[in-house]
Amino acid sequence: MVRLELWPYVFSIDRLFIDLWLQLIKWLYLITNFILMLLLAVPLYFIAFFGWIVYTALIKKNLKQNMPMFYFGGVFSLIWIVIITIAYI
Repeated sequence: MVRLELWPYVFSIDRLFIDLWLQLIKWLYLITNFILMLLLAVPLYFIAFFGWIVYTALIKKNLKQNMPMFYFGGVFSLIWIVIITIAYI
């Protein structure tokens, strides 16, 4: 009879440990996703920023022959950054 009365407490302790493990797994998953987002997005931010600088420099120098390529690269990088950021949020 004593074992039957103590069983809910044992079950709740086991449940507590399971909940703690699930919380730990969830936080590890979120942290690794955030690190992966930084590893993927930060280089793309630099690429987009560099592309935008080169594009504005080409506009100022009126070099029309290479402008569409740099414009496409900058816009594509910005769109890709937005997609990755939304996907990892």
